[in-house]
Amino acid sequence: MVSVLKGRSGRKRWFPALHQIEKWWDPNVLHQLAKICALVEDDAEHLGRAATNLLKVSFCRTMIELAKVSFSHQSMSFKKPQPTLLLNFEDNDSEMVIAKWLQSSRSILDAATTKVVARPRFVCCDARELGTKLPAESFDCVVTSPPSVPEQNELHS
Repeated sequence: MVSVLKGRSGRKRWFPALHQIEKWWDPNVLHQLAKICALVEDDAEHLGRAATNLLKVSFCRTMIELAKVSFSHQSMSFKKPQPTLLLNFEDNDSEMVIAKWLQSSRSILDAATTKVVARPRFVCCDARELGTKLPAESFDCVVTSPPSVPEQNELHS
């Protein structure tokens, strides 16, 4: 598969329709991401729906990890450019993207093959009141969306 990612060519590649896309990914990284996307799409029929969906999740994870943005705050910001040496890193970019793709794919595969010990349950409520909806020993993980803070809403109005 790695050799296919390096050398595969063919139909028009996928590229995100983003204004100033160069802020998100370097051209070499974007080119490799497009190859991965084409690989997943081209082999979707052969791989089957479940495997293709897992590979798409892996692709999205790889894209996010390679983006030149910081998600460490509730609003995204672009990372400051890193100083570069006067060398051509095209080949290294390719290897780095492939390594990240393989790492993401292995992680997704490991998660997909992990035994589910209990049926997941979704509860729509204020997370601060979760104890009134479920006994404390009945959950290990709580996923919430950021709360809407009135002061922030006023700043963005």
